[in-house]
Amino acid sequence: DVACVYKSDSSAKEVADIRTKIALKETEEDGKECTFGRIQGFQCDVSDEESVKMLFDDIHREYSKEPNCLVNNAAITGPTNERDIVNMKKEDLDSVLATNVYGPFYCCREFVRRRRVGVSGSKDQGEESSNKKRKIMAKGAIVNVTSGLMKLKGHPLFYAMSKGALDSMMIGLSKSLPASDGIRINSVAPGTTKTDLVSDERAEEVKADVPLGRVGKPEEVAEAIVFLLSDASSYCSGATLSITGGR
Repeated sequence: DVACVYKSDSSAKEVADIRTKIALKETEEDGKECTFGRIQGFQCDVSDEESVKMLFDDIHREYSKEPNCLVNNAAITGPTNERDIVNMKKEDLDSVLATNVYGPFYCCREFVRRRRVGVSGSKDQGEESSNKKRKIMAKGAIVNVTSGLMKLKGHPLFYAMSKGALDSMMIGLSKSLPASDGIRINSVAPGTTKTDLVSDERAEEVKADVPLGRVGKPEEVAEAIVFLLSDASSYCSGATLSITGGR
């Protein structure tokens, strides 16, 4: 539902290949319902600023223009079995921050830089029609995916720290980006969402604590992101939209 960039590691190519094949298969199956354009995947290590620059180069090479929307969704949790701060390791913290904080920073910086350089007064052919279909802002919109669970007990400390930092970065940028950039930035904070990483047993455990009585669906998070990218939220910047079922 939302295009993702996955962090590279020692097995990056194998992981990327597997996930790309899965994504393409799902895209082909849903293709008839996809009326707003073509979905293209690019490989990137968001923790590496040169890799992020290459990603934007690849996008420009493919589409001959800069992107007008950015969703910072790549994240890792770090160690999940260590709860005692005394035993936590700096290298694990560095790894989480590199992906979950530095990565979005690199992407935001490159997005803003290229929007400033690349946006002209002319419209690309077909852009007006595309805007009518998706109502995407003419200049730019950024959405950071944080977490509605970062203040709850029992979640990995490094992950919670990184998502808090990401939310703070969003607020800071919303105050500091000049109006002339025409770039809005917001966050969505999902609660427990039924993805492949959440077992049926875990979903059953969690829903007892959710006022709406269930876990979220991926498409509900995706729809919130699309809202924040669209003209429907054209006066919204510096906000965090909670998608937690009231938890």
